[in-house]
Amino acid sequence: MNRSQQENPHLPHDVRARVVTKLTKAVQDLYVFPEIAALISESITERNAHDEYSQINDAESFATLLTKHLREFNQDQHLRVEWHEEALEEDDEGDRPDDESDFRERTRLGNNCIRKLERLPGNVGYMNLVGFVPPDWGAETLVAAMAFLANTSALIIDLRECGGGHLRMVPFLCSYFFDEPTRLNDFYWRPDDETTQSWTMPHVPGKRLPDTPLYILTSEETFSAGEDFAYTLQSLNRARVVGATTRGGAHPGEFHTLDAHFNVFIPSGRPISPVTGTNWEGTGVIPDVETTREEALAAAYELALQDVIDGDNAASRNTHACVIDEAKRALAKQTGKD
Repeated sequence: MNRSQQENPHLPHDVRARVVTKLTKAVQDLYVFPEIAALISESITERNAHDEYSQINDAESFATLLTKHLREFNQDQHLRVEWHEEALEEDDEGDRPDDESDFRERTRLGNNCIRKLERLPGNVGYMNLVGFVPPDWGAETLVAAMAFLANTSALIIDLRECGGGHLRMVPFLCSYFFDEPTRLNDFYWRPDDETTQSWTMPHVPGKRLPDTPLYILTSEETFSAGEDFAYTLQSLNRARVVGATTRGGAHPGEFHTLDAHFNVFIPSGRPISPVTGTNWEGTGVIPDVETTREEALAAAYELALQDVIDGDNAASRNTHACVIDEAKRALAKQTGKD
């Protein structure tokens, strides 16, 4: 196969027909909002009946157009059709391509999405987290990161490049910031027509930081699980969000195989905050301190340094006088007043 054939793979009629048929049924059966699911399925079925897809011979273009039509009614950014050059190996439930071992290894080599840890002057901890991996893959790495940050006086978690990830890692990380059982989110799941609750975990390895001032950095790229973490801690008044409004994708779901080279991600659940009664779908997480992506770290760092300087009480201030002096020097340097 030459390069042009790889870039523009031929798309037989029977493949197009099979993808459309399985796609409309899967959306109808599984998408979290039944009324929207009916509209989507009807629209795509009608387009197919009018031969709107019949002239598309490029597989990637077909996936892109179907994704556009899936999002026509409510712009759900999780809804998407993907084309894969390598054939998918369908498992018993037909959910995902059988490339988990490769993906897991790439994730491990990426340090399980923890890109950077640092103690900034003034004893402010910093973690750059670009994704949430499944706990059975990345919990050990996250525990080590939290141990590194355990003795900081304030903490910044940078989610500006976080594109999402695994739902169960969010409560695991949240649990480090509460010392009492705390209800984080409810989740409604359409396939079972049930609502489950997400709580902090009764045990996490290492030290909890329930009183450490916490700042979460966001940008227009922050998405899905990253938004979940930011929105949840913000709504519980446990963290301040600094940066730009996030992308606005709240609905969790799964991949479903449509054909040897096509699958679709269908959101079948939606989070419901016990505090706000809603979520961040379509609106994004609105920051407490709005800045540009580039200025978010500096803005949060100044606020964190002020937290360190202010302290909690006289005893703490006497005990941590050297850290307070270090924070004052860092703040003066940061604000150009040194």
